[in-house]
Amino acid sequence: MLSQNLPRPAATTIASQFRFVLIAAVLGAALFGAGGVFLAGNRVAVMRAALVASVDREARSTAAVLGDALASQFPADASPMSRQDGAWAADRAFGAEQLAMLDQILGRFVGPTGIAKIKLFDRAGRTIYSPIRADLGRQVREFGAFAQALGNSPRGYLEFHERFTAADGERAGVWIVATYVALRLDRAERPPDAVAEFYADVTDQFDAQRLAVQREIVLLGCVLAVLFAAVLALVVWRQRRLLGSLQKLAESEAQFRDGMESMGDGFLLWDSRDRLVTWNQRCAELLPYSGAVFRVGLDFTTYIRDAVSRNHAAWSPEDREARVQERIRQHHGADRTLEFTTSTGRIIELRERRTTNAGRVSIFRDVTNERLAERRLADSEASFRDGVESMIDAFCMYDSEQRLLHWNTRYVEIFAHLAPVIRPGLTMREIFVLHAAAPFSPSRKPSARNGSPVPCWRRPTRPRTAIGAVLPMAAWSGSSVPRRPYADSSM
Repeated sequence: MLSQNLPRPAATTIASQFRFVLIAAVLGAALFGAGGVFLAGNRVAVMRAALVASVDREARSTAAVLGDALASQFPADASPMSRQDGAWAADRAFGAEQLAMLDQILGRFVGPTGIAKIKLFDRAGRTIYSPIRADLGRQVREFGAFAQALGNSPRGYLEFHERFTAADGERAGVWIVATYVALRLDRAERPPDAVAEFYADVTDQFDAQRLAVQREIVLLGCVLAVLFAAVLALVVWRQRRLLGSLQKLAESEAQFRDGMESMGDGFLLWDSRDRLVTWNQRCAELLPYSGAVFRVGLDFTTYIRDAVSRNHAAWSPEDREARVQERIRQHHGADRTLEFTTSTGRIIELRERRTTNAGRVSIFRDVTNERLAERRLADSEASFRDGVESMIDAFCMYDSEQRLLHWNTRYVEIFAHLAPVIRPGLTMREIFVLHAAAPFSPSRKPSARNGSPVPCWRRPTRPRTAIGAVLPMAAWSGSSVPRRPYADSSM
């Protein structure tokens, strides 16, 4: 919709919209990226939990086999350590022979199953076996996990070691899952005899899964970058199209404005809700009492009420309100043309037409000079008619093409046979034919025995006007020799 003035320059509007869309795209990309990072972090957490669960299952199955092996090698009556209440006592340590035997037994479970080291603890949490002899007698490091293992709820945890001493030697930069599992030598339903700590090296599995997650993150980043680039390209394309459309719209509006301002008539455009959209300067000149109130969005009712109050200040309030309601009805009715006189005496012709979008166009035209000319012409014609009718002679007037324009009553009285058919536009030849076909009027020569004058026809004069019109005239006279009226071209 056209407006009197653009609220903001088109370039500023497009730049603002572009910044808004760009910020929205960046925020969307950031949210998408944050979601991707969250999903990746969740994937890593799930991966770690899966590794720990896998090692826990392996440790429980290994602990059952290990308990049987230790029970076969260390029976209760032949063990170098005493058994008190079903638990190993730590009042004295294993000897070198027993430690070597444990190295041999536990060594079978280290390596092929992925377990890097096994340690044994008594129920008090003291280390009773470790491949590293310096650890013997030390308290358990993760007492919470140790206590859960005693309650038959083994729990493992994943941690990274810069240097880790396994059963087969030193390892650098490894991921270790440590799991505490209750150990029973005879699988009886009683408190565990000891707790075994299994250390599983999951570096290869962890690196493989981490690499997979990193690939997913890279793929997600690439998809995000492609989407962002596509959105940005789409935004730029749409903004360029919008800029082109706005430029064309601005050019069209400028052309419309130039054409509207070049009009000699006043112009008002109303929208479908009867609000003023635009106007030209000529309208403000023709309606000086309303030009001051013109503004975009002006309601028609407000406009017409102000116009009537200014233009008809001497009227009573009731008359002004009646005029306002009449104009509102006319404005909402069918297309019409009407005239009114302003307070300055100018006669304005108003034409209202409906637009395709249910709006209205009001065209104001100053017709003061035309109406004055029409009045002068009407007065002149009336004077001419009065003069012609006051003549005692018959009078008719033809134009330059010898077509009948005017005649007086005396003419019809004399040529009574023309009364039924005479009309403007008859040619002189057609009238001559009518004369020739009609009987002489009067039908016979009048007699002079009664002393009345003898009527006769006088040859009509044929003066011409400035525009070439012919004025043949005929008069009824009693002083001339009686003659039949001419029926040739000299009439």
